[in-house]
Amino acid sequence: MKGFMITSRPGWWLAGIVGLALNLSTTSRAWSQGPAETATTPAGKGVQFQEFEDPVELLDPLQKRTPADEARINAMAAFARGRILEEREDYRGAISAYEKAIEFDPTALPVYKTLISLATNLRRGDLAIKWITRAAEANPTELLFVQQAVRILVETNDTKGAVRILQKAVSAPNVDTHSARYVDFTRMLALMYLELDRTDEAVAALTVVLEALAKPEAYQLTPQLVDTYRKELDFEKIGQVFLKAKKTDQALAAFQMAADLKKGKPHANLSFNLAQVYLQADKPDDALNELQKYINAQTQSKGRAAYDLLSEILMKLGKADELIPRLEKAAENDARNSILQYYLADLYAGANRLDDAEALYKKTLAATVDVQGYVGLAGIYRRQERAEPLLEALAKGYGESGDLAEFAGEIKEIIASPKLLEKLLEQATQISRTPPAKVDFPTGYILANLSGSAKKMELADKLYRLLLSIKKDRAEVLYRELGSHYFDSKQYAEAGQIFMEAAEDDDLSDSRPQNLLMATRALTLADKPDQALAAIMAAQAMIPNNPMLRFQEAWVYYYSRQLDEAIERLEKLIADFPQPIPQIREIVRQSQHTLSNIYVLRGDNRKGEEILEAIFEEDPDDEQVNNDLGYLYADQGKNLEKAEAMIRKAVTAKPENGAYLDSLGWVLFKQGKYEEAIPWLEKAVKNQQGVGDETLFEHLAEAYDRAKQPEKALEAWKKSLELAEKSKNPDQKLIERVKARLEKNKN
Repeated sequence: MKGFMITSRPGWWLAGIVGLALNLSTTSRAWSQGPAETATTPAGKGVQFQEFEDPVELLDPLQKRTPADEARINAMAAFARGRILEEREDYRGAISAYEKAIEFDPTALPVYKTLISLATNLRRGDLAIKWITRAAEANPTELLFVQQAVRILVETNDTKGAVRILQKAVSAPNVDTHSARYVDFTRMLALMYLELDRTDEAVAALTVVLEALAKPEAYQLTPQLVDTYRKELDFEKIGQVFLKAKKTDQALAAFQMAADLKKGKPHANLSFNLAQVYLQADKPDDALNELQKYINAQTQSKGRAAYDLLSEILMKLGKADELIPRLEKAAENDARNSILQYYLADLYAGANRLDDAEALYKKTLAATVDVQGYVGLAGIYRRQERAEPLLEALAKGYGESGDLAEFAGEIKEIIASPKLLEKLLEQATQISRTPPAKVDFPTGYILANLSGSAKKMELADKLYRLLLSIKKDRAEVLYRELGSHYFDSKQYAEAGQIFMEAAEDDDLSDSRPQNLLMATRALTLADKPDQALAAIMAAQAMIPNNPMLRFQEAWVYYYSRQLDEAIERLEKLIADFPQPIPQIREIVRQSQHTLSNIYVLRGDNRKGEEILEAIFEEDPDDEQVNNDLGYLYADQGKNLEKAEAMIRKAVTAKPENGAYLDSLGWVLFKQGKYEEAIPWLEKAVKNQQGVGDETLFEHLAEAYDRAKQPEKALEAWKKSLELAEKSKNPDQKLIERVKARLEKNKN
């Protein structure tokens, strides 16, 4: 399950809609003239427009209506009915009638305008956003709708939705591809493509923008608009995008524009960028000359990237041994450049010149304190297995930065070094017996974190509680880490207890809901559903109607296999939060996936499919629905080509996800591609290591069996059975299947 921030139910999206509603308040009355009911009565029958009126006989026209005529008349009738119902203050009925009109005529602007205005007046922001978006998609040439829809979707972080609308706007029939509007929409698309890491599409869009800026008259750009684009666009970043796409000429143009626009000393940065261009163009000598200009300018604007580039250029020239001498000379001339000094020290360490590295780290730290220096020193002392100076470097680095993120790699290496770890844990044991007044907090914190990471939980517990008595103002972090260490060690009951302690701490009242939420998950996994439900209900009492807390309550019921209660809560959650706000949408989406899974568990595959198919229709790029729906199809042996394409999309998004890899292997197996399936299933088994592994091993066993590898198949079936029988909720059908396969193949 993904993590979510806890917030109260938002309603702020309405503010962005009110302005549009004012603009749309005048609706075409001429279009709305028409019957109050849809004209669907069969020929020869009368139509009754109002209750108790006499039916009116229909005319039999000489020229028959086309389907388009019928759709338009039906839309007008539904719209007229909506008008009547709205005047009677039957707003639900009015909305239903207007929506019916849209079904008949998806391009009917007056209906959209009326719907949006009514939804806004009723403070139904979800409906207003829905119909603004639909209006823009159905009428991509209507500038007002497109602009408002894009703005609202961007404000609500729905970049994909904004892209979809802009794509329709720039590809609409008869669009002028040499207009200012086209350029502006293309510019917006380019920036959104970059945000979504859709590089190829971003490059195509940026090419149009650069051409328009180079030839503004050809694209009807005013001087003011050109000036605005030049100021707003990051041409260095654009140049990097073109470089990544190997569009050297465009990259050069973008970098030159960036240099022209910058004040001060642009030429050093231009030299750096030109060096990249020349290297890509296979001109390493020119690249070296340009980069040397950057280095000689004694600037630090490009950070370590400049020296990485120097290394790459020299490697290309076959002069890798010149890197350290060149940087030594540069460091001598630019003694205040701490980035360069630390980089050179790292090179010394990499070349096993540990004494030189230590001396340079210490010298640079004396002049400019930087966590990077302490990381470097820690690496040296770790390699030398010098526990005391290592602990000192880690503690000073933590004291400087305030967290251990920079030292995560070093801590991982320490845990993998038994002798060094033993020395440090001995110091941790000594610290745990020291009176609080004599304990240095950074040192104690390093050892507490290290003990927890090494899963020495008794020692970690003592140290964290000692630290709590020393620095009460760090209690939130200390409780959170200790609970997380217990959780990672799969000591869920203990983790739940720690999070509950944090929740009951009066000094941490502001974060009580978050601590209760974490306690809920830990207690659920500890098979304590009653305590978990009490915790999540306490959180909901503090923040009523919060979607994340409501989902967690449903999840407790789901995990403890109280499925009726889970279904009831999930369905209500989905119905109660239709707002297209990303944070809420993600929770609702997770609720839909969970609900689908429950129906599949109950054997109702079709109902599970319907939920996933609705998600897929709304967002065909969603990786989870591509995997889940693709797997469901594959498991039933249907829509296999479509399923494979969907699952491959998910694997491309997350190539190390064990569940996705299993899905791909299984859909290949279902297509009879047994040899091709095996590597994916083997990787899935290696990567997943969690709930549901018994299914992965069963899939792998079946693939081995069909590929004529009986010994491997038997081992995989045995592992599947072992895991299934140990599972909290054993899958009896799987157990029976695997036992039958083992019995059949034991000889």
